[in-house]
Amino acid sequence: MIELVRCSYMYGNQVGLKEVSLSLNQGRVLGLLGPNGAGKTTLCRCISGFIKPSSGSVTVLGVNPFEDTLHHLQMGYVAGELSFLENVSAMEHIKLMASLKGCSLELARHYMKLFDFNPNKKIKTYSKGNKQKLGLILALMHDPSCLILDEPSSGLDPLLQMTLVEVLLELKKQGKTMLLSSHYFDEILKVCDDIAVLKEGQLVSIMSVDELYATQLKQFQIQTQELITLSDFEGMKPRLVSPHKVQVELIGHLTPLFEQLKGYTVIDFQHHEKSLEDQFYAIYDRGTNV
Repeated sequence: MIELVRCSYMYGNQVGLKEVSLSLNQGRVLGLLGPNGAGKTTLCRCISGFIKPSSGSVTVLGVNPFEDTLHHLQMGYVAGELSFLENVSAMEHIKLMASLKGCSLELARHYMKLFDFNPNKKIKTYSKGNKQKLGLILALMHDPSCLILDEPSSGLDPLLQMTLVEVLLELKKQGKTMLLSSHYFDEILKVCDDIAVLKEGQLVSIMSVDELYATQLKQFQIQTQELITLSDFEGMKPRLVSPHKVQVELIGHLTPLFEQLKGYTVIDFQHHEKSLEDQFYAIYDRGTNV
């Protein structure tokens, strides 16, 4: 559905993307994570056919997006920086885009109601949040099979962010293919199947959300009646808090810990999971594939 092979893009002497290769199969949802300047927007623009890579290749819906522009009729795109015909009403703009895309206004009206959007004002009078709603409506109104969403929650209030997540989950159920760039980690976890981490234009890591959960670091603090022997917890990064209290860390199954605790009388057992967001930043700081 979407494939990039050693895709690079330069802004003069500045690297936008550096030999990024990834593939996104039909019906999958890929989340893009990384700070500003990491290359997320550049990647979205390359896939959408708005900028051509300096080197490498891009294939979307089985075609080269720079040679076959008809793929845009099957794609919905929310840009990181939205641009509209500011001196017309949103409804006029929606009707114009519907005529260009060859679709009815049925879905547009559905999303206008869902997002509580009044289309009868001139676009230049809208707040950032209302312009974001308009961008979403225009991206979804023709029922595209593929969606490229660059910070789609930007400017939306928390209630509308929740509504958007529900919309994306419904589209996922329908088998839509989606690339979702977001600063909201929870949004990525709720919607995406896989996560790609970008750093300074390079693909640092790509993994499934299930893999991220499976490798989540778990921390335990255990108090026992007996004196603790640190060597009993070898491989768990044990730290003696007191003669009767130890802190350990594990990834994956807890069986090794429970096996070691059979020789102790446990008085207190406290569990703390390092957040997945903290884990993401650890991956980012390392700057290498995991």
